[in-house]
Order: sequence, then C-alpha cells, then structure tokens
Amino acid sequence: MLDHVWSLVNAPVLAFDAGRLPSGAAFAADLLGALQLDAHSLMLLDVVAGELPPMDIETREPETLLAALAALREHLATDPAGDTVPAGTADRLARAPLGHPAGIPGFVRGDVLAWTHFTDGDRRGQRWSAGAALVADVVAASHAGDLTPHPRRAAWERQRPAAHGPTGLPNDVDARLDELAERLTPEALVALDTHVPHGQLVDGEGWAELVHAATQVLFLTDRLRSAAIAQLRAALVVRTAHPGPAPLDALSAIGGAVQAWAAQDLLDDVRYAALVAPVIEVLGVL
Repeated sequence: MLDHVWSLVNAPVLAFDAGRLPSGAAFAADLLGALQLDAHSLMLLDVVAGELPPMDIETREPETLLAALAALREHLATDPAGDTVPAGTADRLARAPLGHPAGIPGFVRGDVLAWTHFTDGDRRGQRWSAGAALVADVVAASHAGDLTPHPRRAAWERQRPAAHGPTGLPNDVDARLDELAERLTPEALVALDTHVPHGQLVDGEGWAELVHAATQVLFLTDRLRSAAIAQLRAALVVRTAHPGPAPLDALSAIGGAVQAWAAQDLLDDVRYAALVAPVIEVLGVL
C-alpha cells in the first residue's frame, strides 16, 4: 500500500504524514484547500500562474518510512540484542514520510483535481492546467517543508479555501470533529497510543482490514473526497494539540475512528464498534 500512498482511497495514510512531518500542519492545510477548491478560484490561479516564477522544490530523494524500517531490520540482523541501535533512530522513523514526495504533484493534478479533466472525442486534457500545476507545486513544497515566501504560494494563499470548511459527510461527522478538537490533549494522545489493539479483532480481521472495510463503504458511496477532508481536519486537530510528530498508534486510532464515522450508516455495527472503541475509551467522542 505504501507504494501507492498518494490516493484519496488512502486518506487515513495521507493523514499520517500530516500528523508526523515537521511541516505536516501546512501540508494538511494546503491539501485540504486543494480538495475544497472550486472552479472560480482555480480559474483565477490559472490566469496568474503563467506570469509567476517556478518553485524550486527540493528534489533529493528522501528516506521513506518503509526504507527506514528496512534499514533498521538489516541493522538488527547483525545485532540481535539491539545494543548498538544508532542514536536518533526513533526520531528518524517518526519524521520519515510514508510515501515518496515525487508522487505528490501527479496526485494533486490527477486525483485531487480530477474534476478538471475532460474528454472530447479522442482529445483529453485538463482545464486550468497552469492553475492546477501551481496548486500541485505548493502542496508538494509544504510536504517537503519548504514554506518560504514565494509568488506562487502568495497567489495560492489568496485563493485557498478555509481549512475548517464542512466535510459534507453524514453521521454528524463535522460535530464529532469539533468534539475531537475540544477534547484532544497531549496526554490524551499518549493514552490513545496504548489503546489501538493489535492482532485479530473481528472475525480474523485486524485494524488495517477494519479500516479497509470502512473505506470500501466510502468508495461505493462516493465519499472518498469528503472522507479525505475529514481525515486532514483531524490531522490539524492533532497538530494543534501536539505540534511535534504524533505517536503512530494514536494517529491510527483517530484515523480509524474518522473513517468509521464517515461510513457509520452503512458499515456493520461490529466493525464500527471496534474502530471507534479507542477514542470512546480515551476521549468519550461518539
């Protein structure tokens, strides 16, 4: 799944980078803006994009989380006791992106802004393609931690929708996100990090399979975009409560609950209960 991380289907995984990277809050806000962008704002960005200088986005290949874990496993194979684990390993793992950043521009242009693509007979294209490229550049720069002032970023920030707009989801998801924001504290994040159960939970399904079941509901009901907005809003809540990299299992607990809330009306009760149990036990958010 990590090889294809950049997809609206993987909204909980997208929120992982937003919850862990040093510039994760900016990445979440910019990706949220791209998801909520309308035709009028994109058209205005398209008009000015051609007159603005390109962004010099960091192109070096970073170490992804998968690569960092592989390197750690290789090291432990030569030192099973773990007596010589390199200093800073935990921080290195906490800050490694889940997906390769090179995939972000294509994800924004092709998935987030899929509504701008058209087919006319044998001709295929993208409306407001210069504006779409500008948005993709800014989101990629935020993920890379490049938040320096730039004319393209300035143009984007004038048009970017508010990060806390409604999700459009049923099941009182917006109210639940507001309640999450009221109750989440650094101490609660630590508690959540110990409440995600591991192993088989429901009829042989583990946590990942339960989240996948909720995601299938969202796919079949055309809610993936709205669920991604909800996941990124939750990530901003996490970064407000805990500006540093958030604990991984705490992010899993919140991501699973958000996906379950979004699918509650069609997800079976047993799976739903398993996914929301950690946040109910720690936060009481229903």
